[in-house]
Amino acid sequence: MDVHKIAIIGAGLMGSGIAYVSAGNGFHVTLVDVNEQALEVGMDRIRNDVMTGVDKNKLSLSEAQALMGNLASTTNIANAVKEADLVI
Repeated sequence: MDVHKIAIIGAGLMGSGIAYVSAGNGFHVTLVDVNEQALEVGMDRIRNDVMTGVDKNKLSLSEAQALMGNLASTTNIANAVKEADLVI
């Protein structure tokens, strides 16, 4: 089975870390949490990690943009998982 789309339930430290690594490896990732505030905290963590990678020359700007382009977030778990190839 080919995996292209991943839904990650929970935007906490572990979920956002998995989302960062997955998106960085070219997967389309949807991060899911119970409310917008929790999602924003997780997405902010990912943005900070991306910018740290750019600042340390571990990521180019185009790689950072591609990584962030692979990420989406939602509070609607049903929509997130219905087209996912893998749910974490």
